[in-house]
Amino acid sequence: RWPGRFEVIRLNGKTVILDGAHNPDGMKALAVSLKSALPAKEDVVILMAMMKDKDIEGALEKLEGLPIRKIICTQVPGLQRSKQAQELAIIVQEVFPRSIVAIEPELQRALDEAMKENGFIVICGSLYLIGAIKKIMGS
Repeated sequence: RWPGRFEVIRLNGKTVILDGAHNPDGMKALAVSLKSALPAKEDVVILMAMMKDKDIEGALEKLEGLPIRKIICTQVPGLQRSKQAQELAIIVQEVFPRSIVAIEPELQRALDEAMKENGFIVICGSLYLIGAIKKIMGS
């Protein structure tokens, strides 16, 4: 068991999956785990931030085929390597044209937006993001 690797937590009555997947191989492993863990027809909401120097498009393509209803693009606060939420959203929209893509650069507000959604919430794209989210949660 590795913290931040398909780490399942309950938060305010919701199932939240934390995964630091940040490259194509990591995203492929996340996709395989999600496909085996999700109940049939369960929507997924993704909260995501990624680093500028990663293969963002290649990583996102590994999530194709999942029932992703919404992707919330954010960024890791205080980290210059973090892709800006607006720039990430452009790439996400190209890969997932049928999903809702939201932009929320401020991490706490992005988490709040995700928590309003139904279905599973997956937070992924960077171990830095997982660390920042855990700090917000107080763990």
